[in-house]
Amino acid sequence: MDGLHGGKVSTGEPEETLNYMLPAGSLVLSCNVAFSEEWFLRVQLPNDTKVIFETTQYLAGTLVNMRYFTQKEANAIQKALLETLVNAFEHGNLEIPGKVKEKMLATDPADYYDLVEARRQIDPYQTRIIVLEVGVTAREGRFVIVDQGPGFDPESYQNQKEPPPPLQLSGRGIFLIQYFMDQLFYNTKGNQATLIKQRTLPYKNTSHL
Repeated sequence: MDGLHGGKVSTGEPEETLNYMLPAGSLVLSCNVAFSEEWFLRVQLPNDTKVIFETTQYLAGTLVNMRYFTQKEANAIQKALLETLVNAFEHGNLEIPGKVKEKMLATDPADYYDLVEARRQIDPYQTRIIVLEVGVTAREGRFVIVDQGPGFDPESYQNQKEPPPPLQLSGRGIFLIQYFMDQLFYNTKGNQATLIKQRTLPYKNTSHL
């Protein structure tokens, strides 16, 4: 997997500390101490929207508290991460096509959520995970999301200049991600998304506060 840490798993004190801070169900694979100019975190997430949402909340709060990003920038990052992670969960790991979701939500949303829950309980979907890698440097925040699904063809969705029609749900998420972030690109397979947000704040250590 192409990413920030090349798949190496470490088991030092920062990982143990963060495992208490992140929501139950998530697992820190590797990280450094957040109280520095550069922050790296690699976390494993289950196919669970509650865990996904709470993880993005934690990340947004940390980005603000450590003055890596402004509150407005962190809000945008959280929205983009949430959209990307839910896509990885539903369309990637559960292999539910966007057109199927769009049709089912338009007719009976309850049926769609029943489908999601059913697939979460059966093979091959139930054992799949999402890996989120966060890398904050003096210049940017880079967020890499990898699912274990078959992927998709990103060429038809990337670099959208206009939003999809109001009644079309498919493709709207990628448009929003591009709106909130400075860059978005996928690997060739389509199961790895990289989101980049440029930093505007100079780093200021707040670990003593």
